[in-house]
Amino acid sequence: MQYYTARQAAQHLGKSEKTIRRWIQTGHLKAQKKGRRFVISQSDLDKFTGQFTGKPDMRNVRTRRKTGQNDIGISQNELEGISGHSTGQPDIVSYADLSLVEDLKAERKRLQEENVQLWKLLGKAEEATKQLENQIKALEAHLETERKRTWWTRLWKKA
Repeated sequence: MQYYTARQAAQHLGKSEKTIRRWIQTGHLKAQKKGRRFVISQSDLDKFTGQFTGKPDMRNVRTRRKTGQNDIGISQNELEGISGHSTGQPDIVSYADLSLVEDLKAERKRLQEENVQLWKLLGKAEEATKQLENQIKALEAHLETERKRTWWTRLWKKA
């Protein structure tokens, strides 16, 4: 049985090594730890990507096209709901692509929540800025009145 390192699997899938390691860490891609490295078996990689070695069954492909299903048995309507676009032809989506879609959805939700928090912080910062501007204006007005007074009135008032 053939095994791939994370780097080799990344090259095989056309993804970054960091993405492969993230998929392993989250449990999307099965791997075994050998020493300091993770290794992925050919069969696990094939299951994950939905690509099977050997000659493809063309009858199955024709059947899927007629029924509007892709390699993993998702109908075109369901796929359009996942991908958000319609090509008019059934897409062939691998498990890696579906995993990526789920990762992107989770990242989008996290970024939206972070965006809300940042807007709240921005509102607080604007309020603090207005308060500081008002304090600066008051200090400038006080400084201007002190400048207008002569030196002897300042001295006389202190005594």
